[in-house]
Amino acid sequence: MRLEGRVALVTGASKFVGGTIAAFMAREGAKVACNDIVPEIAEATAAYIRSRGSDAIAVPGDITDEATVKAIVKQAVDAFGYVDILVNNAGRQFQRGVLEVEVPEWNEELAIYLSAPMMLSREVSRVMVEKKRRGCILNIISSAGHQGQAGNLAYSTCKGALLNFTRAAAMDLARYGIRVNSITPTSMEHLVYRAETDPRGMVGMVAAVKFQTQHTAVDGHGGVIRFGVIRSSNWGR
Repeated sequence: MRLEGRVALVTGASKFVGGTIAAFMAREGAKVACNDIVPEIAEATAAYIRSRGSDAIAVPGDITDEATVKAIVKQAVDAFGYVDILVNNAGRQFQRGVLEVEVPEWNEELAIYLSAPMMLSREVSRVMVEKKRRGCILNIISSAGHQGQAGNLAYSTCKGALLNFTRAAAMDLARYGIRVNSITPTSMEHLVYRAETDPRGMVGMVAAVKFQTQHTAVDGHGGVIRFGVIRSSNWGR
């Protein structure tokens, strides 16, 4: 229970990557605020966590909207008193190349992959500073953010920019004891949360996952995120 007493806000908390991250956070003792743009999805993940004896709430909403971001963070603070951990995971891809990309889709990806993490990081950091709590912000990157990906122009651009956002934010917030890091998953089979909630996901439930952070984990995104939070904040000591 290395995250006992901590509060995590996870965006894009569906039954895939985000839900698995949220479930593993809860397994380590964190209270979790589960965000998704679809209320039923956010609540399903929160209910799953509660069914296993941990504390979780749904905080649904569109995180590309500034007022909604503020309301989501306030909901989490009102429920749990503070936020120690933010995982910027939510996203949406249109998968267009240079010749096909349209401005509205380009702007939508910039909003979800860049503006949303910026606003969430700002609001959660303000809470951490106000409450005088050390904290951790984790941004989910992609191999596309390091080397680009054909046919996925906006996504590659956004993930590359988010990588540099992470570096700049880390320098800004270090003085407050707030760590900002990124994790780059490269490939994965079915996730544990999906496997446990969807019988079709049982195939390949235990799968090795290779990350550009040089770590390999059999419990998938949740395990490496958990590792990243504990190590980056020194909570595991």
